[in-house]
Amino acid sequence: MWQSNAATLLPAALGSPILTDGACSLVGAQYEDQVFSFNNPTSPACFKILRTWTVIDWCHPLTGGGYQTWKYVQEIKVIDNVAWFCNIGTFSIC
Repeated sequence: MWQSNAATLLPAALGSPILTDGACSLVGAQYEDQVFSFNNPTSPACFKILRTWTVIDWCHPLTGGGYQTWKYVQEIKVIDNVAWFCNIGTFSIC
């Protein structure tokens, strides 16, 4: 579905968490995408991506195990507002 323009939907193009390390911080981030297609022909949206970011700080252990984490859901709506066009070039009929 959206693989042809996938690079424009990656964190490098749409942003990611800004992580800063302090004197005792060791942080990291990862994301997971869920893609939802729309089947409403009157909607300008083609699909939506819910990108769930998880940030962890390995210098802040939790009582009972694990480490301090934070989650944030980034909502990305993809809208096709460019009319379809097909250029088939010139041809002749024999």
